[in-house]
Amino acid sequence: MSRTILNFTAICDKAGRPNNQDNFWICPDLSSYAATGTVTIGSSSTEVALTEKGALLVVADGMGGMSAGEVASQIVIDSVKRTFSDLKSVSLSNSNAIKSFIKQAIIDADKEMKKHAESHPETRGMGSTIVLVWILDKTVYVGWCGDSRAYCYNAQNGLVRLTHDHSYVQELVDNDKLSEEDAFDHPDSNIITRSLGDSGEKANPDVKEYPLHTGDTFLLCSDGLCGLLRDGEIENIMAQNSSIGNCLNALWKQGSSIGWTDNTTIELAKVLEGGIKPTAIPVGYEAYKKKSNPISQTSTGIDKEIENNKSSIKRVGIIAAIAFVVGLIVGGFITKTFFPSYPADVEGEIESLKFENDSLRMVISQSGNNLSSNNGNDEQLEAERRAKAEAEAEAKAAREQKAKEEAEAEIEKERKEKEAAERKAHQERAAKEEAERKAAEAKAQAEEEARRAQEEQNQLTEIQRISQEYKDLIWRTQQDFNKLRRVYSSIVHQGGFFSSKEETDVKRMLKDMNNNLNNIEKDVSYEYLSPSDKQIITQIKTETKKIETGINKLPRFQEETPTFNQTQDHREI
Repeated sequence: MSRTILNFTAICDKAGRPNNQDNFWICPDLSSYAATGTVTIGSSSTEVALTEKGALLVVADGMGGMSAGEVASQIVIDSVKRTFSDLKSVSLSNSNAIKSFIKQAIIDADKEMKKHAESHPETRGMGSTIVLVWILDKTVYVGWCGDSRAYCYNAQNGLVRLTHDHSYVQELVDNDKLSEEDAFDHPDSNIITRSLGDSGEKANPDVKEYPLHTGDTFLLCSDGLCGLLRDGEIENIMAQNSSIGNCLNALWKQGSSIGWTDNTTIELAKVLEGGIKPTAIPVGYEAYKKKSNPISQTSTGIDKEIENNKSSIKRVGIIAAIAFVVGLIVGGFITKTFFPSYPADVEGEIESLKFENDSLRMVISQSGNNLSSNNGNDEQLEAERRAKAEAEAEAKAAREQKAKEEAEAEIEKERKEKEAAERKAHQERAAKEEAERKAAEAKAQAEEEARRAQEEQNQLTEIQRISQEYKDLIWRTQQDFNKLRRVYSSIVHQGGFFSSKEETDVKRMLKDMNNNLNNIEKDVSYEYLSPSDKQIITQIKTETKKIETGINKLPRFQEETPTFNQTQDHREI
C-alpha cells in the first residue's frame, strides 16, 4: 500500500446567530483515535500519514428551540465517536460492509437523540443533519442525512458535489420543476425532507463511495456556507488557494463580506500524497458533475470558449507578423532590383549641385526684392497693416475659443462633481436603508425567538403544574385505597361477614376508586407522568380488582345486623 499524506483544518462558528447549534469532529487517525480539538481560522494540522483505519470528518447542524439544537448536534457527534472507537466488527476490505457500518452509525445517532428526548421533554422536537467522510486507502466513503454537504475539488476536474440534498427544493430540481440557479434563492430552501431525531420518521441516510485521487481537497460544511455562497464561488476560491489554510481564510473572508446569517462549519482535508492519478472524468463523479454542479460546468465551457478565441487571435497575429516580414524581404528585393542606389561619388555631386542651385535661387530672390522695394513701399505698408489686423483677429478668436473651452471644461467638471456627489449620496442612502432593513430583520428575529422561548417556557411550566396535580391526585388515591384495604382486612379478620350497609359503602369506595383511575389514564396529560407514577396507578388497579373479587366472594348476613360503623371495633373507611 502506497503512502498517503493528508492535512486538515476547520472552523465552527455561531456566525450571525446568538448561539452555535453546529458541531464537528475530525479524527486524522482512527487507529489511535486522535481527535482534534478546536481549530481556528487559517490553522492546519501537521501532515498526517493515513493508517489502515483511515481518517474521519463529521459535521452536524442542530435544529430546535432554545438550546435543543446544540444538544442535538452534540448527541450526534458523541454517538459517532463511540461507534468509530471500535472498528473490529467491520471488514475494511469489503466496501459493502463499510457502507452498511456507516449507515448503521447514523441510524444509531438518530436512536440516541430520540431516547434523550423521551427522558427530557424540554428537548422534544429537536433534530440534526449529518455529513461524514471516511477516507481509507484508495477510497473515500460519504454518508449523509439532511442538507449539510460534502464537496471534492481537484485542479484537473474542478468542484464536484458528493452529496445530494435531502430537501424540498432539491426534489423540485430533481423533478425538473425548478432550475439549480433558482433553487439557490428559493424561499423554501430551508425545508429538509430527512433528518435525525424526527419522531415521525426513521432515519434514512444515504451512503456512497468514490475513488481517492492525488490532490483531492474535501470540503464538508453546514448550510451556513453553501446557503450563502454558490458552488461556482466556492470553486473559484478553492482553485485560487492550493493551501487549505489559505482556502479556509478566503472562504471565511468571502462569507464575511456578504454577511453571515447562520451558524457555519467548514472542514477541509487535502490529499498531499497518495491516491490514484486524477483522470479527465473520474469514476463515480460524472453524474454529479453534470447534474449537481451546473455552475462549474458553465464556467468551464465559457473558459474553453475564451481559450479558443485567444488561440484564434494568437494564430491571426502570428500569420500577420510572418506576412509583414515576408513583405519587407520582398520589398527590399524589388527595390534593389528595379531601383538601384547611386555610387557614393555620384550622390555627392548631386547633393553639391542641389546646394548650389538653392543658393543661387536665394540670391536672385534677394536681388529682386531690393529692386522692387522702392516702387512698392505703399503696397508693403498696406500688406503689413492687413497682416497685423488678421493676426489680431486670429489672436482674439483664439482667446475667445480658449475662454469658451475653459468655460465648457468648468461646466463639465461641475457636472461630473454633481453626478459623483449624487451617486455617493445614493449609495449612502442605499447603505443606510440596507442597514436599517437588516437591523429591523434582526430585531424581528430576536423578538420572534424570544416569543418562542417564552412559549416553550410557558409550556414547560404548564407541564410541571399538571404533573404536580397528578402527583397530588395519585397521593389522594393512595390514601383512599389504604382506607379501602383496611376496611376489607377488618371484615375478613372478623369472619368475612358484612351487612348490606357495609357492602354498599365498600362498593361505593370501589366505584370512586375506579373512576379516579380511569380519569387519570384517559387524560391527555397522562403521558407526562413519570414511569414510577404510572407503575403506582397500575398496582392500585390490580389490588383494587383483587379486593373487589374477594368482597364478591364473602358471605352476607341473613338477617339485619348492625353496620360496621355501629360496632365497637371502630373500623375506618
